Amino acid sequence: MKTAPDEAEAPQHPQDAAVVRHRGRQRACSGGFARDPEALKSGPGEDVVSADPAPHDVLLAFSELRVQRLARREGEGCPQRRCTVFGSGPLAGGGMSQLEFSWELSGSGWATCRIADGVSERKDFVSYCTDALADVLHSVVGLYGRASVQRFSFDLEPAEVRWVLRRRGSDAQVAIYRFPDMSTSFDAPDQAGTLSWTSTQPLSLLGHVVLEAAQSVVRLHGEDGYRARWVQHPFPVDALQDLRQLHLQYDRCERQHGGLSA
Repeated sequence: MKTAPDEAEAPQHPQDAAVVRHRGRQRACSGGFARDPEALKSGPGEDVVSADPAPHDVLLAFSELRVQRLARREGEGCPQRRCTVFGSGPLAGGGMSQLEFSWELSGSGWATCRIADGVSERKDFVSYCTDALADVLHSVVGLYGRASVQRFSFDLEPAEVRWVLRRRGSDAQVAIYRFPDMSTSFDAPDQAGTLSWTSTQPLSLLGHVVLEAAQSVVRLHGEDGYRARWVQHPFPVDALQDLRQLHLQYDRCERQHGGLSA
């Protein structure tokens, strides 16, 4: 097992966030296990994924995204990781919504993930035992499609940090749950963990900051450098391009977010 830096504890938010269980990607480290995508239907005490309309009337399946993926890699992207936009729906009222997201490779097989909303933050030291950055990108992409709920888990060796993303109209709720041991909690319901951080933001803003953070990583390290430091997985180029396409097309972002190389 690799040695991780000391983990900073995030403030606790004692808020209820009942959500749907959804199996994610396979754990890659020795002694790992997989979540079976077919194993989960709606179990006892769990919700069923709602059929509310996708934001911006977007109903793209992942197969369609693979066909429509952009190949463009030139140009300059947004120079900042921190972005604020006007809220919408329940966040509207003349105020501003603020969200920050960063992803930094902090050692061989480790990354530092930070998310903050101007009120509180969550920071974790994430292991390569899951394809963590790819899971983030795929899950945000999924919110633009038919599924209103997306889940993925970070392996902190040994703890599990589970992100639950739920689309609510044009907004996205992020709820982060912590479990002490991923080897025993991977199939546990969300409510068995501790709700460590939650925030509701415009989906367009979530897509923007996640896209920019991922682009910053590949610009800094390159695809070869990323693989050398992340070890188990290549940089998720396809997922990044999917998110870029959806964000530019449906969020009408004024920045082109182009360029994957330094």
